Amino acid sequence: QVAILYAVIHDFLRDVPVEEVSAYEKGLYTYLDERYPDWLRDIRETGVMTGEAEQTLRTALDTYTAQFLA
Repeated sequence: QVAILYAVIHDFLRDVPVEEVSAYEKGLYTYLDERYPDWLRDIRETGVMTGEAEQTLRTALDTYTAQFLA
């Protein structure tokens, strides 16, 4: 949930049509599981998002969102 909340709060979904938000969220979790498993594990285990973890998430969201909208 951290990832999708962060995406919403920081306007990553501003160009995603409302009817596609559910597909975006589902795909985002798959994308993160496949490409950033260490990030997910660290967040789940520590409950803390360091500056480095936040930058990793921003990079992941930038890439995923661009792919989703393409």
